[in-house]
Amino acid sequence: MPIYYDPTPTGFALLLQQALSDLGLKTQLEKPIRTAAGRFSMDIYIPDARVDVEVDGGHHRILLRMREDAMRDAAIEAAGIAVLRFSNAEVSQKLGKVANRIASYCLRRSKR
Repeated sequence: MPIYYDPTPTGFALLLQQALSDLGLKTQLEKPIRTAAGRFSMDIYIPDARVDVEVDGGHHRILLRMREDAMRDAAIEAAGIAVLRFSNAEVSQKLGKVANRIASYCLRRSKR
């Protein structure tokens, strides 16, 4: 499996990260993680809930990239970190709803 590590956050990831911070969530942008399958970068990592939030551009809808994302997600989930994915369109058009959904998920996950 190729190594995917891009330390540059997108504008949509920055926008969502700010909305999550405004809701009181502690976040880390472009957090690197090393798994058995390789080294990856998590768009927005929420350490208290062990959640990786990915903000996907259009290239994530290409079949090959979808397969790579699935392998990447499985490797990160095997490390005990949940992966949530949202498109750029969802973030730009429904920022509040997306941020609240993530916050609710993190709250439920933290209580386990």
